[in-house]
Amino acid sequence: FFEKLSIYCDRYAEQIPVTFVLGFYVTLVVNRWWNQFVNLPWPDRLMFLISSCVQGRDEYGRMLRRTLMRYVNLTSLLIFRSVSTAVYKRFPTMDHVVGAGTRVCLPKIALLSLRGRAQGGKESALSFLSCSPMGASY
Repeated sequence: FFEKLSIYCDRYAEQIPVTFVLGFYVTLVVNRWWNQFVNLPWPDRLMFLISSCVQGRDEYGRMLRRTLMRYVNLTSLLIFRSVSTAVYKRFPTMDHVVGAGTRVCLPKIALLSLRGRAQGGKESALSFLSCSPMGASY
């Protein structure tokens, strides 16, 4: 069977050049990688928005901005954990995330209670949790 397959492939290999097919493959791989890179969440814009919209030079305003950015960074970490193998190896469990100095207790309790639910629920629940300090300030 293998000999027949190799003869068949050899017969049609001259009609379609291998470099032509390889070019399509490389384009596909590079486009997939570039789309993943472009769609990564960058918290910089949200940080600038929070720093300009959450007013107050007092301790409460500073702590509110800091708390919101911690929630945003934690959400980014959870998203990277679900996408990147290297990040997942660094933070295999939520205990590792908390132990790394993220300084969050309430979101950890809320996220651990979501165990066994929908797959995208943790990130969205953390986003809703991060909105609660904003609502309390206005």
